[in-house]
Amino acid sequence: MARCLQPAVAACCILLTLPAVSRAGADRNARAEAAVQDLARRPAADRAAALSGNRELWGHELSAALLAEGDRGFISSNYPEAESFYGMALTVARATSDTDSVIAAAQRAGNCSFYLGKYEESRDFYSESLRQAETAGDKRGMAGALNGLGNVQARTDLDAALALYERSLFLSRAIDDPVGGARGLNNLGNLYAKKGDLSKAIGLYQESLAIKEKFGDKGQIAMTVYNIGRLLETQKRYDEALDYQRRCLSLSEESGRTAGIASATHSIGDIFFEQGKQEEAVPYYERSLRLAEQIGDRGGAAECRARLEAIRAARQPAAEAKW
Repeated sequence: MARCLQPAVAACCILLTLPAVSRAGADRNARAEAAVQDLARRPAADRAAALSGNRELWGHELSAALLAEGDRGFISSNYPEAESFYGMALTVARATSDTDSVIAAAQRAGNCSFYLGKYEESRDFYSESLRQAETAGDKRGMAGALNGLGNVQARTDLDAALALYERSLFLSRAIDDPVGGARGLNNLGNLYAKKGDLSKAIGLYQESLAIKEKFGDKGQIAMTVYNIGRLLETQKRYDEALDYQRRCLSLSEESGRTAGIASATHSIGDIFFEQGKQEEAVPYYERSLRLAEQIGDRGGAAECRARLEAIRAARQPAAEAKW
């Protein structure tokens, strides 16, 4: 099983809450939105200077608008674009001592760095978010940051990751946050899968999925559906695995999550390949390859190429035998 299980991060699509605003406040929100759209049209290298030129707008409204634009990039798997806007949101939040925005922006920046493979940088962002959340007594923010730190730690130290995930899950349950709880259960499932306890892992995924189906968005549901499918595949329960990955593909397409589509099509290709149905695997590998190249997933692209080359090589002797 080449493809990785998918860690759940703090939901990036929940925007900072803005209080009821006056006409002047509404105008400030509109100006912040316009400024962000102007930044989105500029090359990334020019944005810092343009942002500095709008210092009169620096405040909670601008941070929220920058985070929203970052979320759009993150959901579509354009992580460099998301990284640019999350970084600007964090700059504004720090400069204006906007604690809520620092917690949110640092956490999202950590998510983005994690997906880009910048693990030490990701740890730094999550740690900043955690410090600010602890100071503010923000248990939801603490739970999200602890979850992110657990994802980083899970790469090298499963026991340390377990402690972080369990603390995150405890906080989410303490404040009755089902989305945070489902996130924690998904990541505990990943951890037990890495430990080789597949039965416990699937049970945790199923518990997470039941919550997500009530409270989560389609992208989050797809993530856990994918993870269940991968574990079923390792157990050679191919028909069940295929059902889960087809559902993951449908949910990822509906939610516009390119990375989810790439992962699901890759996994469907793997299932067919492992069953000896190589020709059925080809269109799924080809689609996954195109998407992996689009989002910069070099590992996923390399795996697809290797499988496609193996299929081509298997065709050659068959063609020669006909002669």
